Amino acid sequence: MATALVATFAAAPVNAATSPDGGEADCPSSLSVDAISRGVNAIECNLVGAEIRVDGLGLYVPEPGTGVSMEAIGELEAIHSEVSTSPDGVLSVEGDGPDVLRLAVNSAFVDSSLEDSHVSAQTDTREPDYSRCLENSATVNANWFIGYVEYELNTTENLPPGLSPAAWEALALESAETWSNGHNSCGLNYTQFDLNLFRLLNTTSNSNINADTSCGTNDGRSIVDFGPLDGTWLGWTCTWTNWVPGRPSYTIVDADVRIDSTRSNWTTSPNSSGCSGDYDIQALMTHEFGHFIGFGHVSEWGGADLTMSPELTPCDGSARLLGLGDLAVLSETY
Repeated sequence: MATALVATFAAAPVNAATSPDGGEADCPSSLSVDAISRGVNAIECNLVGAEIRVDGLGLYVPEPGTGVSMEAIGELEAIHSEVSTSPDGVLSVEGDGPDVLRLAVNSAFVDSSLEDSHVSAQTDTREPDYSRCLENSATVNANWFIGYVEYELNTTENLPPGLSPAAWEALALESAETWSNGHNSCGLNYTQFDLNLFRLLNTTSNSNINADTSCGTNDGRSIVDFGPLDGTWLGWTCTWTNWVPGRPSYTIVDADVRIDSTRSNWTTSPNSSGCSGDYDIQALMTHEFGHFIGFGHVSEWGGADLTMSPELTPCDGSARLLGLGDLAVLSETY
């Protein structure tokens, strides 16, 4: 079944303020979806730094000309939300799920007969002959302006039992290389990507993702770590963006990934006979690195779907490798 991505926004107080012309700013008494849709100026209403809760998850109103988004995947649900402030202060919030696009597949790496997938983004019916190598749905939230993307990996803190620092580093590197090199399960060979996910160094610093499930503020360091996440969340990615004149969308300037450290049902051998109810760390990391470079959740059909599907199945490592839609959006974006 397709995962519903629905957001509700908790009311937040709005301070009285003055507009640039000296008059009283048009600020609502509380911040809600309706109020934001009618237009709220974060500068005039002193909202920069205020927290907005989305289904219990938190984002902070960013500085003018910047944005912040979160992608979360759990045992029971997945969610996407983003908050941006235009250069002139207008606040925008999106939280009811991303628009799923149907990509025209690049004929350089796949036969043109596969350009029209036999599944639709408007239905959750899984056809008997479904294949992740035919599914071409994709979502792009933002992208890095440069293809050389550096991240820091915390290899020492909060690792789950049985996962050594060396093993954690190896699987994180392999997950990053999957996107850098277009590794896929469909036998497609296409290497013209202007993308290099590069591990800058090992660190003992923590990602800027809080245990109460909120994205912090941009600190200019992209960190990947294990750490506590509330509830049944498996992994979180927060991305921070800047508005760049002349570009059609916000550009990623920082991104953090956190994998939940409070659970013990992780595995690095999803296909082993001993796997029962455990989630594959490498499959999740490959999914989260997709968010890290700007891609959102796509259609969910109830099985070995695309890497960017909003559902992970226990003892299923298929998301370690890209499917057609994952590869197509990579080639379109980078």
